[in-house]
Amino acid sequence: MSVKITKGNKSDLSVASVISKVLSGKLFGDKAYISKD
Repeated sequence: MSVKITKGNKSDLSVASVISKVLSGKLFGDKAYISKD
């Protein structure tokens, strides 16, 4: 399991992609991680 603490005014999307590279299975996030792109 990986954990990284970031500032509240920083986008965590890039951090989530770095942390999740070695994970397998399902990854869940809050609404801020979901985009229409």
